[in-house]
Amino acid sequence: MELAAFKKTVHEAARQAGGPVADIIEPGVTPNFLAARFEIGPTPCYVLCSHADDWAFAEAIEPPLAPLRFIDYPAIAEAMQSLFGLMPFTRAEMQALFSARPGLSDSDLRYWKPRTLGDALFNWWD
Repeated sequence: MELAAFKKTVHEAARQAGGPVADIIEPGVTPNFLAARFEIGPTPCYVLCSHADDWAFAEAIEPPLAPLRFIDYPAIAEAMQSLFGLMPFTRAEMQALFSARPGLSDSDLRYWKPRTLGDALFNWWD
């Protein structure tokens, strides 16, 4: 997803959900996703979008060696679905064991050995 489209999507979804986007995180070489930090309600949340247009929510974005902690964020998910027809993955889907997915590099999968779908879709692989 292009950065401008990502920003539009997250800002509109945040507005509909009742709060602002606190920060946009643009990747360098890694990670393979864009992120935006929301502070709606008591818990900050990150919405993630991979280069393949996969969406999910994480509690925090730690250094590259720490696994992402995926969460559900219904208010933003509902806004994204109603405004743009986007369906972010759920926490349960991100934590499901990974077997295969078209579009991912076979050599990366053999080298990095992702354990979950979340590990395969949102990562700091170079």
